[in-house]
Amino acid sequence: MKLKKHAMTMFKISFAVGLVSWLVLTDRFRLSELTSFLTFKNLISGFSLLGVHLFIISERWRFLLTTQGHTLKRIQSWRLTLKGLFFNFAVPGGVGGDVMKAFYLQKDHSVSRAVSYSSVLIDRVLGLYTFVILALLGILIEMQYLAQQISLLKNLLLWVGIIFLFLSAGIIFIAKIPIPDRFKDDAGIKGKVFRFSEACSFYVKKPTTLLKSIGYTVAAQMITLYFFSWFLNDIMLEPVSWPTLFFIVPLGFMLMAIPLTPAGVGVGQAAFYFLFHTFSNKTIQSGSAVITAFQLLLFAWGLVGAYYYLTRKNSLPLETDSTQAQTS
Repeated sequence: MKLKKHAMTMFKISFAVGLVSWLVLTDRFRLSELTSFLTFKNLISGFSLLGVHLFIISERWRFLLTTQGHTLKRIQSWRLTLKGLFFNFAVPGGVGGDVMKAFYLQKDHSVSRAVSYSSVLIDRVLGLYTFVILALLGILIEMQYLAQQISLLKNLLLWVGIIFLFLSAGIIFIAKIPIPDRFKDDAGIKGKVFRFSEACSFYVKKPTTLLKSIGYTVAAQMITLYFFSWFLNDIMLEPVSWPTLFFIVPLGFMLMAIPLTPAGVGVGQAAFYFLFHTFSNKTIQSGSAVITAFQLLLFAWGLVGAYYYLTRKNSLPLETDSTQAQTS
């Protein structure tokens, strides 16, 4: 048993070291773009800012779980969030972290599979939904400032509006999805579908839950906007206005949400370079650098998650309010 445990620990360590080596050797972070940023003071400042950002995201997920009657301690939510962040970089597609976060929530804290996996799905959907809302507002604001780009902005407004309507319809469908009660006691796939859909609908059928989740995301996004402003204005000395940031940053993160590469590395660089370059009249050249710095600091926090992963021990079950908890 000891030999098996040591072998698993060595595998975890090798996996973490291999991932770091691959990201650095293949220059996924394009460190050459960050010469002005890579100072001790800047790294500590950026690391702290993103720590606040991640804490708010962790609190959003913890809040969603409380609506299902599961009381997750802040440190437990924090550790699971950072583990998930680590696996976002480790698994192609950018959603591997969500799967692993749900897996460890179920395994270590005795939360049902339906609640575990539905919580990370709805957490991601509501995060994306808030990005879309902010992008819509940002485009409407930016249309007052960039008359020369009005045609392109109108096209973006149309497409983001369509995405907003699609997501809104999806959330309404989740809240109202009609699953026959006879599926509830089914031991097969019908029962699993019933339990998963019931858990999903519980998160979004109350307007207060939706509004509070959106509030968490807006707060986290404001930290992100401040990071982008600080990096571009103070470090790269490329002036950018808050209206421009309010439009570009949510839109860029919407594009990064497409699960193509680990943690959106590569996709984000292309998206932010194009957006900043296009909507600043080609005066901002550091669009790819700012998201590279952001991802580098996220990866640093992911290494903290790797530590939690390497030192992981089975946790005690959560305290559950049986009057609110969903089916297991």
